[in-house]
Amino acid sequence: MIRLSIFFALICFSDVLHAQTMVVPDAALSSNELDIRGPVKEMVQYTYLVQPDGQDFVSKGWKTIFEFNRNGYLTSEYRYRPDGGLMIKYLYDYAKKDSVIISLLDEKDELGDKTILIYDNEGRRLKAYHYDAPFNIAVFTTIFKYDVKGNEIEFDLLGSEGQLLESDTIEYNDSGRKVAIQMGPAFNRRVAYYYEKSGNLHEERTIKKTDLSVIENIKYSKYDKYGNWLIELAIDHPPGKTSAVINTKFKKADNRRKEDGFKHGQITKREIRYFD
Repeated sequence: MIRLSIFFALICFSDVLHAQTMVVPDAALSSNELDIRGPVKEMVQYTYLVQPDGQDFVSKGWKTIFEFNRNGYLTSEYRYRPDGGLMIKYLYDYAKKDSVIISLLDEKDELGDKTILIYDNEGRRLKAYHYDAPFNIAVFTTIFKYDVKGNEIEFDLLGSEGQLLESDTIEYNDSGRKVAIQMGPAFNRRVAYYYEKSGNLHEERTIKKTDLSVIENIKYSKYDKYGNWLIELAIDHPPGKTSAVINTKFKKADNRRKEDGFKHGQITKREIRYFD
């Protein structure tokens, strides 16, 4: 189930992943798919965590650097540990018109795995093939489906023998903004997206569909001139624990959290640079 979860995170989510320790590239290849507005050139993200025992706030966070070309496509992604050492990097190859190859390399520049995304003439993702070494058989395949407006409304995850492992659906509002992802039985979750009147993404809320309990809240604040968020606050709600219990557990980190409005979980800060 771990490998299934990792690959599904790669394909399904269009925001930068919250678990920076996971060895996965981001789902999107372009600034548009990442929901980043404007002629972005480089985006640097810093993610800070609270220690699992609630003792202290980690002052040195994980750093991720995304680099884009002038056409808005992601060309490389570098992930660094809190000590500054390179964890992994992803290189994006657009040499072929109808496909993109994502290569994962470790700190020694050794190839770890590879993902190939297939596009149609309109630039929509049709299929994604994920390979582990020795790269001769796809471990997972994802098939994307669209409505008449061109919105991506479903993705089906298949195993190496073609068996259906998961099927998720996406919902949109009248403006064409994504408002929810309904995950299938493998995850059994619903992710809802909430927007400000200005159109800026304000909150994501993940719930467990069986009992409607909240698993995670993600809130966004501080936006740049293009409307891109600059601070993300992810608040976890472990099963069986109330917010009151969690707040008491993390009380020791209050002083540092107050600086950034941080409660518990993790906070991500962005620095975005644009082409002139």
